Amino acid sequence: MLTRFSLADFVDRHHEVEAAATIALAPYRTSWGIADLDAADRVRGFEQSPRLPYWVNGGGYVFEPSIVELLPERGDHEDTTFPRLAIDGHLAGFKIDGYWRGVDTVKDVKEAGEEVTRMGW
Repeated sequence: MLTRFSLADFVDRHHEVEAAATIALAPYRTSWGIADLDAADRVRGFEQSPRLPYWVNGGGYVFEPSIVELLPERGDHEDTTFPRLAIDGHLAGFKIDGYWRGVDTVKDVKEAGEEVTRMGW
């Protein structure tokens, strides 16, 4: 992940809601073009890579020390620890209001580098 947002605000949110863990949430942007259809299913146009009305795990976390014992030795905390904390009401979210980009492929690294250069970071 490549991101830029206030870590102080992130930590403040964590303490404010007294969560055991808080995850940074990023708006979901699809990598696909979305077709705009009329009532007869004729394509009127496309919107390339729009933001969708969902939030995804942005990969940033604030944990209380007690979380360490809940993390799996093997496997993914997103499949085990986070669902358990959510059910128990101990998992909070922090919506990132700044830049966020997943960086999972060589193409992502290249594109993120170009975006950061354009932004003057």
